[in-house]
Amino acid sequence: MTVLVIGMLTEITAPDEHERGQGIAYVTPTHVLRETWPELAEREVCPYRGLEPFTAEHAQWFEGRQDAVEQVLANLARQHG
Repeated sequence: MTVLVIGMLTEITAPDEHERGQGIAYVTPTHVLRETWPELAEREVCPYRGLEPFTAEHAQWFEGRQDAVEQVLANLARQHG
């Protein structure tokens, strides 16, 4: 209803030898995350643009993909050369 994050997935358990523990996940609620990391404030900004294109003004949402970008560029350089 709020379209906000309500927690962070912490762990997904693996089933034991008797197949117990299937479908169990542990989540840290946002109020605990904010107590630990106050910079995690609620914002009215939604990074999901649906089918709208991303442009340079949306670059702040592209984090953590540097390794993938470097791998794609290296593959393209090999194919082009």
